Amino acid sequence: MLNELQFYQSTDGINWVLVQSVDSLSTSGTTLKINLNGNTYLKLSYSKQPSGGELALDDIKIFAFKNLLTLTATGAPLILPISPAQFNQPVYGYRTVTQQFEWQTVCDHVRLRPYQMVFKVEDDDPFVNLTNLQSMQITIVAPAPLNPTAAPIGNAIQLGWDQSVCNQAIGYKIYRRNGFYGFVPGPCETGVPAYTGYSLIKTVSGFTTTSFLDNNNNAGLSPGTDYCYMIVAYFDDGAESYASVEVCATLKKDLPVITNVSVTTTGTGNGTMFIGWSKPTDLDTNQYPAPYEYRVLRADGINGTAFTQVGTTFNLNDTLFNDSGLNTISTAYTYKIELYATVSGSFQLVGPSQNASSIFLSIASTDERLNLSWNLNVPWQNDTYTVYRFNGAAFDSIGFSTTTAFSDSGLINGQQYCYFIQSSGSYSGTGFIDPIINNSQEACAAPFDNVPPCALNTDTASYDCIARKVTISWNLPDSVCADDVASYNLYYTPTPGGPYSILATINDNAINTYEYTNAVSIAGCYYVTAVDSNGNEGAPGMAVCVDNCPVYVLPNVFTPDGNGINDLFHPFPYRYVKDISIKIISRWGLEVFSSTDPDINWNGKSDNTGEDLPAGVYYFICTVNEIFLDGIKSRELKGFIQLLRSGNGTNN
Repeated sequence: MLNELQFYQSTDGINWVLVQSVDSLSTSGTTLKINLNGNTYLKLSYSKQPSGGELALDDIKIFAFKNLLTLTATGAPLILPISPAQFNQPVYGYRTVTQQFEWQTVCDHVRLRPYQMVFKVEDDDPFVNLTNLQSMQITIVAPAPLNPTAAPIGNAIQLGWDQSVCNQAIGYKIYRRNGFYGFVPGPCETGVPAYTGYSLIKTVSGFTTTSFLDNNNNAGLSPGTDYCYMIVAYFDDGAESYASVEVCATLKKDLPVITNVSVTTTGTGNGTMFIGWSKPTDLDTNQYPAPYEYRVLRADGINGTAFTQVGTTFNLNDTLFNDSGLNTISTAYTYKIELYATVSGSFQLVGPSQNASSIFLSIASTDERLNLSWNLNVPWQNDTYTVYRFNGAAFDSIGFSTTTAFSDSGLINGQQYCYFIQSSGSYSGTGFIDPIINNSQEACAAPFDNVPPCALNTDTASYDCIARKVTISWNLPDSVCADDVASYNLYYTPTPGGPYSILATINDNAINTYEYTNAVSIAGCYYVTAVDSNGNEGAPGMAVCVDNCPVYVLPNVFTPDGNGINDLFHPFPYRYVKDISIKIISRWGLEVFSSTDPDINWNGKSDNTGEDLPAGVYYFICTVNEIFLDGIKSRELKGFIQLLRSGNGTNN
C-alpha cells in the first residue's frame, strides 16, 4: 500500500500544509510503504525602519530562500521489539526532502488500538523558523479465516474453517443470516457489520477450534432455507480479523416444513386454527418406505414445549389440518409436524418439522390511541404485517408495519375497536408457497384517557409580606397539552426540600390564580398541577418559593390601671413569630415575670405573689424565634419598660 505525504511552506510564511491524508491500514504479513516529500517555496521577511520605528506595510518584502529542511519521525512502530518499522533519519534537503517509511507487519502487531506515527519537518530560516507536525494512524488487521465450509447434516449444518494465520487469536465468532448478502469489507472494516443482516450465533474459544455444528440451539434448522455464514477471528484486546468469505448451505427437504399457523376463528372455547406444511421432497423412500403418517402436535403459548398430539393425516400429500375447540382469545399455540414411515412393518419416526406459533395480538389503551403489539415464533421470515380494523361491517386494512408494533391514533375514548394482524413472509429456499400468509386472533379494546396533563409553569403574581398574603399564578394548558383539564391542585411545603401537601384545589379550569393568606407564615414553596376529567394528575412544574418578613416590636411603657387602655404589656406590631422567651427583671435584679407566649400580655403583677408591682422601670431580656423560609431563626431583644400607675410613682 503506497501513500504520499507532501509538505510545502505557504507563501504567507505562516504554516506547513498537509496535501494528502495518511490514515493507513496494513494487513499483517504485508509491507507498508509511505513516501514522504517536503517542499519549500516563498516566505515573507520583515524589516523595520532605520530609526527602529514600528513595522509598516511598505517595509514588507518578499524573498525566496533555499532553506535546509529536516525530516524526522517518532512513533511506536519504530520501537517495537518484533519487526519494527524502518525510517532512516534525520533526513536533510534543500527545498525538498524525501524519505520512505517501511514496515514489514506481522501477526504480533495486530491490535484493536491503532499505532501512531508523527512526522516532523522544520527549516533553518534565521528569521522565522517554521515547523510542522503531522500524525498518521496505522491499524494492523489480521487476515480473514480461510476456506470456510458448510455441510448439511440432518436438521443442522456442520461448519469448518482453517486456523487463523495469526496464532495470537483466542477464538472465532460465527455469524449467520438467511440468504446470501455479498459482503466485501472496506478498508479497516473488521468483523461483520450489522447492516449485512448477519447475526452472531456463537463465539467459540481456542485458536485451534475450527468447527461448529449449528443446530439452532437444539431447535433445529429449517429445511429449504438457504443459511449463510461468515467466520471472524478475535483477539484478547477485542481486535477482530476481517470476515471470511460467505459460505452457504441448504438442508435437504427430507422432513415436513411448516408454513401456516393461522387463526381462522376467535373464541374462548370454539376458536379454530389452520395448520399447513410443505411435504418432504428429498425423502429417502428406500430408507423410509410408505405408508406414511403425519402427526400434528400442539403446545400452549408462543414458545410452548409441552406438546400433545391433536391430529393425524395418512397421505404424504395431505398437508393441511384444522384444529378446533381452542381458546384463541387468550392463548397462542405452537405446532410441529412429525413424519412417520413404515420400517420393518411398523411406524418409525423420520423426524419433526421446526416449531411454529400463531400470531398473538395484544392491545394497550391510552388517550385516543390504541397501541398494538404482537408476538410470534416462526422459522420463516416475515417482511410485512398488515393491520386490519373492524369498520362495523367488515375488517379493513388500516396500515402496514415491518416490525411487530403499530399505533392507531385519532380514536374516540370509550369506543371499542377490534383488530387482527396478517403476516406476509417466505422461506429463502425454493419449493414453498410464497408469500406465506397467516392471521392473528381478533382482539378488541377501547382507548381511554390515562395521559396526565403537562406540567404547569408556576409563578407569583404578587407577594405582600406585610399583608401576609401571596398570590400564586400558573399558565393555562393548551389543547395539545390537555383538552380536558378539570381542576388544579396547589401544593405547599414550609421549607425547601420538605414534603409537599395539598394547600388548595381549584375546581374551575379557567382560573389560574390563587391568593393564600396566613397570619402565622406564608414562607414556603408552592407548585400547581393540572388534573383532567379522568383524575389523571400532571407532573409538578417548577416550584416558586417566598419568604416571610418577621417583625417583633416591644413598647417602652404601659399603664396597668384597669381603665381598659394600655393595661397590658404586649408587642405591637409583630408577625411571623413562632414563640418567644421573655424575662422581666426589677431594678433590684429580681425576676418578676416570664413567658413564652408571643403576645406576652403582662398585667403588671408579680409571678411569685400575684400582687401588683409598684410603678417604675423594669428591664427585659427576650429571645424571639422567627419563621423564615430556611427555618426558625432566633434573635435577642434587650431593653427597659416603664410601668406607670395613678400618681406615676416610681418606688420599686
